[in-house]
Amino acid sequence: MSKIGVIAPTQQIYDSTQAIIAQMGIADMVMLRSADLEDAVAVAKELEAAEVDVLVSRGGAAGRILAAGDVAAPLVEIAISAQDIAQAIHECKRITKLESPRIALIPFHGVREDIRALAPFLNVDLRFYPAADTMAWIEEVVHQVVSDGPDVLLGGASVHLAAKYNLPAVLLTSGDISLRIALEEALKVAYARRIEKERAKRLEVVIELSREGVVTLDEGGHIQLANPAACRILRLGGAVAGRHLHEVLPRFELAPCLELGETISDVLLSRGKDSFMASARPIRVGKDVAGAVVTLHEAQYISDMENTIRKELFTKGLVASYTFRHIQGASPQIEECRRVAEQYAATMSTVLITGETGTGKELFAQSIHNASPCRQGPFVAVNCAALPPSLLESELFGYEEGAFTGASRKGKPGFFELAQGGTIFLDEISEMDNYGQTRLLRILQERCIMRLGGGSYVPLDVRVLVASNRDLEEMVQTGDFRSDLYYRINLLTLHVPPLREREDDIPVLTRFFAAQCRHKYNKEPRFSDAAIARLTEHAWPGNVRELQNVVERLCLSSQSFLLGEEDVAAVLTRNRVARLAPGQAQPASGPARRQAAAPRDEERRRILETLGNCRGNQKKAAEALGMDRGTLSRKMRKHGIHKTIVA
Repeated sequence: MSKIGVIAPTQQIYDSTQAIIAQMGIADMVMLRSADLEDAVAVAKELEAAEVDVLVSRGGAAGRILAAGDVAAPLVEIAISAQDIAQAIHECKRITKLESPRIALIPFHGVREDIRALAPFLNVDLRFYPAADTMAWIEEVVHQVVSDGPDVLLGGASVHLAAKYNLPAVLLTSGDISLRIALEEALKVAYARRIEKERAKRLEVVIELSREGVVTLDEGGHIQLANPAACRILRLGGAVAGRHLHEVLPRFELAPCLELGETISDVLLSRGKDSFMASARPIRVGKDVAGAVVTLHEAQYISDMENTIRKELFTKGLVASYTFRHIQGASPQIEECRRVAEQYAATMSTVLITGETGTGKELFAQSIHNASPCRQGPFVAVNCAALPPSLLESELFGYEEGAFTGASRKGKPGFFELAQGGTIFLDEISEMDNYGQTRLLRILQERCIMRLGGGSYVPLDVRVLVASNRDLEEMVQTGDFRSDLYYRINLLTLHVPPLREREDDIPVLTRFFAAQCRHKYNKEPRFSDAAIARLTEHAWPGNVRELQNVVERLCLSSQSFLLGEEDVAAVLTRNRVARLAPGQAQPASGPARRQAAAPRDEERRRILETLGNCRGNQKKAAEALGMDRGTLSRKMRKHGIHKTIVA
């Protein structure tokens, strides 16, 4: 379970955080501590020693932790919002009983100076003083404030000193909204960091070969030979030959290797305080397993590297959070899609992911990355539709210093360079203009890039995944997409079926999204059988994303614990009316939709039958069906028919 350490610099933040984590249902994940400015770093180190995944704090305490340099855990700062400032100024007016008081603001870490702009709108005379991060310095600033004679002091730790000078003071604090936002962000960071920790401990990537331990075993698992490095790692003394490996490594399961002939790779084990990786490979003589070789690698600097790599990835957001276990559904269509995707994940080839909007193409892309050989590297997702042509080249490929007016003095790596050693996911590739398609084609062919304004090529070690919700083959025929690029990216194709073609998944997804509402809104709706049936009958033009929004809307808008058919129908009707233009016909649902789908089902059955008779030969099948091969390919994609299904 992920752990979050919250350091509250004030009692108000402590009490509010305690209430909010109870509402969010994460009290068992949060370690809440109080700390003033001077104690913040010490408390942060204490929480880090308790193995929290992420820290949350605010103001001067957060500034002290960030400046310490020896606190490795990521820190999420509780923001000071404009609403918080406005409420504090309102309190200043209340205690001074003045409509336009003179306010002295002693800022602290996280208070942005651009809040000066609020003063005229709130009708106050707001004066900024220097930010201070030690109590001695703060006292000097307070003394200066007193000399200037304002009506009220607004700040953080400085307000505790104001009473000594009989100066009214208001504590600038963070509201519940800011606290909740910070905790939600911390949950995301903690989850991602926990994944990275588990990978690091499971794989222990960095190991010196010169310190590799080697143990040879007979077919019964008894030690025949152990080199000095293995004896040192396992703390073995005296004669070791003849002892069973289970005596010295009781948690290392050898049965799959010795009995089934399987290779066991990179199992994280420990002996005393020392951790190491163990792998086992069978020794085969013909078809028989005659023994095994176990290799042991000490873990040296992985903990140090972990902090550097993790901070870099989290700073840039280059992490894939989803795996195949996050893909919900058990219908034959989604199971087949998942099976094909898992096959593709084992390769480094380019994959084209097709499917309508909202079907979960990026979810599959992240899952493929996390199951691929490059899963330890970054995952860079790029929405091609969001990049205007003028920025496409510099953002994708990077640029050197002085490449164009306004370029960064240090230059900038492009998305492809950021994805080195990992995966780049190009979503909505159909929206890329012709020039961008030309540049992308060259990169895929040459596997190297040249930055804008650069003079040398940079080799690329990047896996490319692309996605489109449009028919690229049709765009090729109309001249809107380069045919050579299409054939380059169309090596492996994964079609994610729309929700209407996998009705069996709708109840599963509905209950999954309802369970998510419990964590997000502390409320979990229940659906009657009639409500589920009504959801199943809907056409779902927005696919899974639309279903998720409908479930959340039902959760937030309904006062009933058990939702019925009429509740679902009302929300679906509002969705349909909002989506349709005036005078536009509504899409069929229920029996009408099933009746409309009958010809499509018949066409799919006829194509499958013909392909089966032709043993999967699409050219012969197209001739038998009286259509060209391109038309047959489009219809196969339309009906979710893959070559693997036919075979």
